[in-house]
Amino acid sequence: MIDERTLTPAEMKRLKVLIVDPNAYMRGVMADPLRRLSVTNISATASAMEAFVVGRAFKPDIVFVDWDAGRMSGLEFTREVRRNTTGMPRETPIILLAGAIDHDQLMSARQSGINEFLLKPVSAQSVLSRIEEVVLRPRKFIDSRNYVG
Repeated sequence: MIDERTLTPAEMKRLKVLIVDPNAYMRGVMADPLRRLSVTNISATASAMEAFVVGRAFKPDIVFVDWDAGRMSGLEFTREVRRNTTGMPRETPIILLAGAIDHDQLMSARQSGINEFLLKPVSAQSVLSRIEEVVLRPRKFIDSRNYVG
């Protein structure tokens, strides 16, 4: 049976979301639907390295990271979080943002430990859908010798 529950505006308001994207305009584009969904606790960084610093103090419930997160890719960012080297909890849900993604890229993203992916351009509905997947229907966290995520 599929869980059809949705998050209430009050539950959305309690979420802490970190956006990692080198493009300032795209950080704003990503924050806009979050605000429309009642998320008010949003932090945004221009790079993965900056996100590690911010993430330790901010302690996000969810991270949206762009495929190209600056000098470090969104996949490398995810691997570092999953390796527990960043000070952010390694189980933090990570949603990968991309303009386009092919099957091989999707498999690489899954192997790096992302929870969900979201294609640009984003809408409030697509953002809500991914947030509900990681909050209400999380996949089991796997920690094995060859994979964490």
